Amino acid sequence: MNVVDRISDSLREQTGRVQNNAGFKRMLSMVSSLDITNEYGNTEKQASKRLLSKVKTAFYSVYHIIARSQDTIIDKLRGIKKSLNATTIPLPLGAYKDDSIRDRAFGPIFVERVFLLILITSHPKASSRRDLIRKTWAGTSKSKYLTGLPAKSTNVSPTYPQSTIYCVFTVGFANDAGIDRYVERESNRFGDILRINKRESYRNLVEKIQGSFEWALSVKPQYILKADDDVYVNMPKLISWLHSPRIPPKIYAGFVHYRAFIQRDPSHRWFVSRSLFPEGRFPPYCGGPFYLFSGNILQKIHKASLKQKRFAVEDAYFGVLARRIGIRPFDVGRTLWFWDKELDLTSTSWTNTRLRNTAVIGDGITDSGIQYLHERYKKIKQRR
Repeated sequence: MNVVDRISDSLREQTGRVQNNAGFKRMLSMVSSLDITNEYGNTEKQASKRLLSKVKTAFYSVYHIIARSQDTIIDKLRGIKKSLNATTIPLPLGAYKDDSIRDRAFGPIFVERVFLLILITSHPKASSRRDLIRKTWAGTSKSKYLTGLPAKSTNVSPTYPQSTIYCVFTVGFANDAGIDRYVERESNRFGDILRINKRESYRNLVEKIQGSFEWALSVKPQYILKADDDVYVNMPKLISWLHSPRIPPKIYAGFVHYRAFIQRDPSHRWFVSRSLFPEGRFPPYCGGPFYLFSGNILQKIHKASLKQKRFAVEDAYFGVLARRIGIRPFDVGRTLWFWDKELDLTSTSWTNTRLRNTAVIGDGITDSGIQYLHERYKKIKQRR
């Protein structure tokens, strides 16, 4: 029995309570109509990611109906996922027991075109920082559903109000049952957490970031901003800049480092062995606190990552991948994107004009620093 038959049979077993619901019938019809052999080739493994993407879309259409009663379907989908070696499945509200998925990855569901996807690097323990970001520059604290579905950012540019922006927090595993369960409950509420199947550590950061980019392939955003959780994003300015005709059609942009030193000391956190990268200097790359690239290079970046040995300096590694596919970094540092580790001390001297014209600021900003910048930006907006 192929994957479609297994999923369809699982769904049909659960139609007793909702058999007259049109949305549920549409889901069954959609899943049943998938033809692996005709559409994707002869093996289930080849079709797994595309198939699960369609299943997730169908699942969304009756999300609220089945969230409380479809444990059996979820269990069977998890088994299918494991057998096909897929990366993540969504985490529907109330679908799992408290301790049932501590060893599993999961990610948000999107059913519309995404203009800008912001992947915010976060630690499982940093729930208060995630809440602060939702309430400030991300503008996603008031989810439209509050049922585990991600909210669009409300901090859009008034010139481009239709630009769809989503913010997703990327985390690994804390290897602490209590923390990992809390992250799952947080995801149930906000739907904006992507958990990668890696233990949280600095040496695993490149795996965590590359895992988030692999997941983003299914979202197909027009642009992706990778940002740390200690920066501030002036969303309206960033969106206006992305709509500028001067932006290259294929872009990799940020605060560019040129001829950066490679740390060869094995005791250093940024150590890179010659066996992993033998060159004397890194190629130009955008600094890790924030860099942006267009979605039309994501597939090539992913393919390049399968051939390039990975080392634990994630921003420099991305620069190596970019060079491998023929993309030069676009330097917007020191003006549009400002990098200053003393920003908590210096931002009070910034004029409103300077703040207004800066799209991304960081890093190392404290909670109070983020709140201060947000209040400044709110006042700037009110004066327009």
